[in-house]
Formats: sequence, structure tokens, C-alpha cells
Amino acid sequence: DLVGGDILLGLIEHGNFDEVTMSSFAAGPVKLLLDHIAAAAPAGGGAALPPRKGDRDDELFIDAGGRCDRLPGEVIRLDRSGVVFQSAGAGERQFQWNRDRVLAVRLAPTDGPKEPAGRLCVARFRDGSRLTGILEGAEDGSARLRLSFGPTVVPDRRALRALEYRNAAFRFLSDLDPAGISQTPWFEGGPDDENLVLLKVS
Repeated sequence: DLVGGDILLGLIEHGNFDEVTMSSFAAGPVKLLLDHIAAAAPAGGGAALPPRKGDRDDELFIDAGGRCDRLPGEVIRLDRSGVVFQSAGAGERQFQWNRDRVLAVRLAPTDGPKEPAGRLCVARFRDGSRLTGILEGAEDGSARLRLSFGPTVVPDRRALRALEYRNAAFRFLSDLDPAGISQTPWFEGGPDDENLVLLKVS
């Protein structure tokens, strides 16, 4: 999960304390700063992460014999073998966690850069990835997507499912977070499945 709400599915090839290189179906090899990443987890990795406790620490979620343990601290490195993590309260000690034990990593929130000027385009890919940015043409005839929060990538047009341009006056309901949800009977005394679901968005 990227800062700004985008999703990029792929394989982490290698990384260091500052950036991660991913190989993705949607955009080929991509270099991401850790500041561009909100969370990382295996694809289809089960339940959503529990609510964040505080906003200063990174969080590592590990499999502790079928139980999910949360460790606050600092991610030192992400790579294909696992995570190097410095637990809060452990001084300068760093621990290597094998990827088979890592359920997810959630990085501390950062102030993301301002969105680039221009008409934002949402690129949706066949593998479920979603990237938002400014679509630009390159001299070689390829299209480039300058991500709102991240690098410029070259989307693979064979992997594209849809392109949508964002307009302040037009938004899909599915892109909005509901402010509230309530169910109202359609007919007084009718069966339970004859309910009208009301979504309140702000």
C-alpha cells in the first residue's frame, strides 16, 4: 500500500534503509522510497491490520505460532529475504525476521509531497494494482505516469484494465469513504432482505 491510497502488487527484489526495488506486473521494475510506502504485506494476506497505536513508530506484524504479534520500532531494511527491524526499547539492537514469519509491515506516517499539478489519472491494472498520477507521453512514444506520491513509472499497456481521469466535480462512490451507513426498511414490516441501504458521504 502506497502513501496516498494507491496499491502496487509485486515482488520485493532488494532494499536498504532508504528505498525498495520492486518487480511488478503493472509497471515493471520500480524503485520506491520507504517514505512512499504505507504498508507491505503478502498479496491476499488475510485480515486487515488492526488500528495503529500511535504515529511515531513503524510496526512489524509477525506470526507467533498462529497468533499475530505487533512490534513497534523502526524498519531498517526490506528485501526479498525478510525484514531487518529495530524494536522500540531494544536499544541499538537489530533483528532479522525471515519473510515466512512476517505477516505485514506498516510504516509510520510521513508528510507526503504535494500532488503534482495537472489532471490526475487513475490507472487500474489487471492484477489489482492501482496507481494515481499525471499521464505524460515520452519521446519514444511510451506513456509515463508521474505518481502523485512516488516516482515516474512506465505502465505496461498490456497490464492495464482502465484509465480514469479525476475531476473535482466527478468522483466514483467506490473511491469515497462513507461518513455513515444505515439500513432502512423498504416496506414497513417487510422481510429483512427488503432493506434500503443508505450511504452518507462527505
